[in-house]
Amino acid sequence: MRGGSSDLAIGVLTTSYPSGLLTQDGSGRTPGRLSEGAGLTSAGGFVRGFCLACARAGHRVEVLCPEPADPALPLRDPGVRVAPLAYFRPRGLQFLSSAPGAPEALTSRPWLWAPALAFSARLTAACLSRRGGYGVVVSHWLLPCGLAAALASNAPHLAIAHGSDVHLLERMAGGARIARWLVRQRVSLAFVSGSLRRRFAALLTRDLQRRLLDISVVQPMGVCAGELVGGDRVGTRARMGLQGPVALWMGRMTPLKRAALAVDLARVMPELTLVLAGGGPEEERLRRSSRPLGTRVRFVGWVGSAERADLLAAADLLVITSTVLPDGRGDGAPVVAREALAAGLPVVSTTPGGLAEARRLGAPVELVEDGDLGALVTGARWALHRGRLGGGSRERLARELDWQVVLPRLLAQVSGQG
Repeated sequence: MRGGSSDLAIGVLTTSYPSGLLTQDGSGRTPGRLSEGAGLTSAGGFVRGFCLACARAGHRVEVLCPEPADPALPLRDPGVRVAPLAYFRPRGLQFLSSAPGAPEALTSRPWLWAPALAFSARLTAACLSRRGGYGVVVSHWLLPCGLAAALASNAPHLAIAHGSDVHLLERMAGGARIARWLVRQRVSLAFVSGSLRRRFAALLTRDLQRRLLDISVVQPMGVCAGELVGGDRVGTRARMGLQGPVALWMGRMTPLKRAALAVDLARVMPELTLVLAGGGPEEERLRRSSRPLGTRVRFVGWVGSAERADLLAAADLLVITSTVLPDGRGDGAPVVAREALAAGLPVVSTTPGGLAEARRLGAPVELVEDGDLGALVTGARWALHRGRLGGGSRERLARELDWQVVLPRLLAQVSGQG
C-alpha cells in the first residue's frame, strides 16, 4: 500500500454483507430500512459501513461475499462493487447471509459445514482469480476469509477478527496451527477488543506472541456518527407514548444476545420502560413472556438509520445483555454500543467486548457481571443518574468512534507491507 494514497483498489472478503432484499424499484435497497450501518436489518452491516468509509475516502472497493439463499439485489453504493459468489446448490442451502447467522446455524445444524466449506473454496478461487488486481485486501473474520486471502492474494492484507472466528480457532482441530501460520505470513491483524487479541495470542508460541504485538492492533469497528445524532426525542416519545425512564435494547434475539435478561430488568424496575429493536428466533417467546408487563415492554422490529437515531434520542440508556454460551462463544464487540455512545447515550453491558477501549476515551460505560440481574439494576440506575453525554464531550467521543478516524488506523496497519 502506498502511504497516504486516496485511490486504492481494495478487495474486501466477508461471510456477511447486506443485500437489497427483494426491492421492486430497481434501486437495490429497501427504502427507509437499510441504512449505512444496517446493523439492525441484516448481517454484515458494519462490513458495509467499512466499505462505504473506504469509498468516501476515495478508494475503489470490491466485495467478495456469499450469494444469498433468496434472490436479492446487490446494494448499489458509489465506489463499492458487490460480487456475490454462488457456492452451493440447491440455492436454499446457501445459509451464510441469513439470520440468525453462521455460528448459530453451524451449531444447530452441523451438516451445514458442507456449504460452509464450499464457500471457503469458492472464495479462495475468486481471490486467486483477482491476484494482482487489488492494492490492498481486507478480510473480515479470520476464518474463512483471512485464510482465503492469505492463501490466494499477493496484495498487502489486513485480517480483522470479530470474535466467532477466534472461538472457532480455539475449538477446532488444527486451529492453533492455522493461527500460527497466519502470524507467520505477510498479514496484518486487527482485533475488535483487547480480550479477543489475548485469546488469539494464547494459541501461539511465545516467539509468535511477540510477533503478534508488532503486526496487530486493537481497533473496534467504526460508526457513521452523523447518522446517529439529531434524533427527535420529544416527537418520538410522544408518538410511542413513552413516559419516564426508557431503556433501549437493540440486536438479534438469539441465545447469545439474551434479551430475556433485559425483560427481567423491566420486570424488577417498574419505573422503567423497555424498547426492544430487532428480531430473531427468540422474538415470539420474548413477546409471550413480557405480556404481563403490558406497554412497559415495546417491540419495534428492525430499524434503519432514521429510526435508530430517533430511538437513541428517546432512550435514557442502552442495555446490552449478551452472555457466554456453554460452548464458550461470546460477543466480540457489539457495534450498537458504539452507536449509542456516539449519540451520547450511556451503556450498561454484561459483555466487555470493545467497551474497555471506549471507557479509556471517557465513554459513559458501566460493565456488570454476566447474568447478574441485581448488578444490571444497579448499572441501570447509575446510567439514569449519570445522564446523557452532551456538548463537546459527546462530539469528541463521536469523532473518535467515527469511521473517519477508525478507517485510517486500520489501513495504516498495511501501509508497511509491499
